[in-house]
Amino acid sequence: MSKSKDHADLEKFVTVQEAALLLGVSDKNIHRRIQRGEIKATPIGGRYLILREDVLNFKPNFSGRKRTSVPQWHISPENNPVIVTTIEAELRAETSESDFVIVLERIKQSKQHLFQGTIARYIFSEEREPRRVHFFFVWRQGIMPPASEIENELTALREALGSVLVWDGASYRTGHVWMHT
Repeated sequence: MSKSKDHADLEKFVTVQEAALLLGVSDKNIHRRIQRGEIKATPIGGRYLILREDVLNFKPNFSGRKRTSVPQWHISPENNPVIVTTIEAELRAETSESDFVIVLERIKQSKQHLFQGTIARYIFSEEREPRRVHFFFVWRQGIMPPASEIENELTALREALGSVLVWDGASYRTGHVWMHT
C-alpha cells in the first residue's frame, strides 16, 4: 500500500480521546465501552483506534446521573485546536417558533445534517431575541473535514431550513477556541 493510501486509511480512524470528544464523554467511558464490546476498536501499538464512522453512528445510553463535579478548563493544544463556527439567521415572519421546532424535529428524525467531524452542535435562540436563531458547531481541527465539505453541508442545511429561516443577511463566523471545558 502506498503512503498516501495508508494516510487516507488512518484518517478513517480516531483515538479513544477523539472518540470521547465526539461523544461528549470521558476517555474512561470509551475504554469501558470497548471492554464491554459496545464500541469496536483495534489495538495498535498499545493504543486503540476506532472507525470514525462507528463513533459518529454510536448511540450511547446515558445513565442520566447528575454531574458530581464541574469540568475543568482546558487550553486547546496548538497541534489540534478546537474550532467554532457560528451562524445567525432570522425566523421568517410567517414562521412561529413551534413551526421551527417541528422542522428541526424532522431533521433530527432523518439523521441528516450531522456535520461529520463536529464534537458538538447546538441550535438555539436567545431569550431576548427568540426569533434570531444561532447555530454553534464545534470541531476538533485534526478531524475536521475540508472546507469544501463543510460548505456543502451548510448549503444542504440552508436548503432544509429555507422555508423557516431567512438566509439573506445571515452572519457567519469561524474562529479558534482559546479555552473550553
